[in-house]
Parts: sequence; C-alpha cells; structure tokens
Amino acid sequence: MNASPDNSPNQGPGHAEGDQPATPADEDLLTQARQHVADEFGGAPPAGITLTIEDRRIRLQGTVQTVSVAERIAKAAAIGPGVLGVYNDLQSEEPPPESTAPPLARNPEGKGQPLEPPEGQIHHKV
Repeated sequence: MNASPDNSPNQGPGHAEGDQPATPADEDLLTQARQHVADEFGGAPPAGITLTIEDRRIRLQGTVQTVSVAERIAKAAAIGPGVLGVYNDLQSEEPPPESTAPPLARNPEGKGQPLEPPEGQIHHKV
C-alpha cells in the first residue's frame, strides 16, 4: 500500500524527509529541547533554526546572527534529562572570532625532528 504525501510515515515533527519516525521518548525529548531553546530566548526560539532528533541526540540546523547565539541554542537544547548529545550544525552570519592561542612551537632544524627536552628535572606522577 502506498502512502499519500499527506500522511507519509516518514514525515513528522522534527524529521527531515526520508528520516525514520522517532520513538515517543525521542519526540518527548525533542519537545523539551524546543521548549528550553524558546525559554532561553524569552519564549520564542530564534527564526530560521530547525531541531531534529535521532537516538536521543538533538541536531541543530539553520543560520543565526552570531556565534554566541548558536552556543546559547546548543546549551539550551542539551539541558534536558535524557539528551545524549547535540550536533550543532548552526551557521553564523558573522565570522568566528580569531584565535588568541599562542602559535605552536616550531623546530627550526627541520621537519619531523623532536624538540630539545626542557632544561631541569622533570617530575612524573606515578
């Protein structure tokens, strides 16, 4: 029996076309995650984002204004009990901040050569 487009078994809240339907527990977690995201932003989630779930893992997709908004959404989606993880596929309209980490130590002698050991005694915990 062929399913019509109106009642396709592969469609449902939180699912892209072709996804398998989630379990009722997954649907409950997805509802909680959506509510937590909405609560984080004063009752309504930011426009343009999609939350889906598979095996108790939330996937975030869409475009947001800033990296900090994407991080807030991911944290809010993750706080529900039972959520095993969050895949943050959100894109930001602003470029990511430049790294402030110091550059890696380089070996001026050549590639693949180990660095000289540091001066002094090295204490190892055992």
